[in-house]
Amino acid sequence: MRINRRSRRMKKHLDLSPLIDIVFLLLIFFMLSSSFILQPGIHVDLPRALSSEKLNQRDHALITITPNGNVYFNDNILSIDHLLKVLLDSHNPSVIIQADGRVALSHVVQVWDICRRAGISSISIAAHQTKT
Repeated sequence: MRINRRSRRMKKHLDLSPLIDIVFLLLIFFMLSSSFILQPGIHVDLPRALSSEKLNQRDHALITITPNGNVYFNDNILSIDHLLKVLLDSHNPSVIIQADGRVALSHVVQVWDICRRAGISSISIAAHQTKT
């Protein structure tokens, strides 16, 4: 009996569709499981100053005044009447006031006065340093 030894060449074909499916599943997984944070904190447009120095914000309490008059203490909104109680409870010796450039000076002075009544010895006003 004779055996036919003709070899048939089979073309090797690599199917890419399972690979593409896995890549898309991974892409969807990472897109859905990741979280995007734009920017933490309250956005204010600080005034410009020529003579300013850099302070370490970790050592100071931060009071932010927005253009519409909202007052924030360390990123928590509160009323101007409640600010004195919060400052007395915080026992912080120094404060940085971050006021928007469009906020009325009387509002900044009112917050400054509340800080003084709370017994805070060091009060600073935040500004962007202008380069000459």
